[in-house]
Amino acid sequence: MSKQKLWYGFLEAGSKSSPVVIDHSMDTGETSSVFVYNHNRQEILKYVRELVEPKLRELTAKEKELESVLKKGFSDALKTLKYPLAKTIDSPAKAKPSPVTDTPKDEPEVEISVLDDDIWEDDD
Repeated sequence: MSKQKLWYGFLEAGSKSSPVVIDHSMDTGETSSVFVYNHNRQEILKYVRELVEPKLRELTAKEKELESVLKKGFSDALKTLKYPLAKTIDSPAKAKPSPVTDTPKDEPEVEISVLDDDIWEDDD
């Protein structure tokens, strides 16, 4: 996966596969998770990194035309982001996860995993 600010790709998850966008500047505050814009769900979700990364791939040449639609969808989803963003630190090499106290007390942090949504079930 390239380290451009916005990465456009595809999440291969059987019947729940979707075009996706990852903004590398958005930090969950945890090295074990990543924010991913899921175009089919039209929202930015927090995924367990070790589960989602193996299922991501670059867009094919035919799918490249989706980039403008994905960019707009991602931009719209940012307006309704339901997760707190970790504070960014100047040097990524020294970055440490933010403490859990960044999560508002009235909103528990939700982590998308295989148990939450069954998106990893292949219907093929």
